[in-house]
Amino acid sequence: MLVTLENNRRNRNHAFALAGATAVTAAVAGWFWPPVLFALGLCPFIYWWVRRRCVRRLRIMQQRFPALWEQILQLHVAFFRSLPDPEKERFRQLVKVFLDEVRITGIQTEVDDTIRVLVAASAAIPIFGFHDWEYHRLGEVLVYPDSFGEDYQTTGKADHDMLGMVGLTHLRGVMILSKPSLLAGFDSPSKQGQRGYS
Repeated sequence: MLVTLENNRRNRNHAFALAGATAVTAAVAGWFWPPVLFALGLCPFIYWWVRRRCVRRLRIMQQRFPALWEQILQLHVAFFRSLPDPEKERFRQLVKVFLDEVRITGIQTEVDDTIRVLVAASAAIPIFGFHDWEYHRLGEVLVYPDSFGEDYQTTGKADHDMLGMVGLTHLRGVMILSKPSLLAGFDSPSKQGQRGYS
């Protein structure tokens, strides 16, 4: 999820290789059929396409971590407080990248900075030991005001015992969380290593 010097170099080399291969192929094919030479104009686009995520993450990682987010982590996230300073910086970077790439939407409930940062922290904690982990298909987290049932309703039924949900076919790219459960998980330090995405 984070961009290191090494994977930035690999990404740049990969982008150059694909753009270069396209240029060589177009030039050779254009020798026999000149209209194919238009593909040379695609080379900058191919380079940009391969580099776009890496470049965006580098830009996000260079931004200053907001003071309010730091306060939220210090107040609510015991896992973060227990980290040595260099690892705290890595955790901050994971939070910034996650919040840049994943929408967090409240369903009949307000989503403030505390909720957004805690959702990102709950995503960072379980993957913290895996330096190359990616949430490839997660595009949005829906935050519900309470636990919910299988039909996602929070009122009118007695079987509202779900605290979160992910991975169902019709929820592709979406995770659903219960706001009170998210907050309760960070109120209890012993639960913090158990919360998050899988």
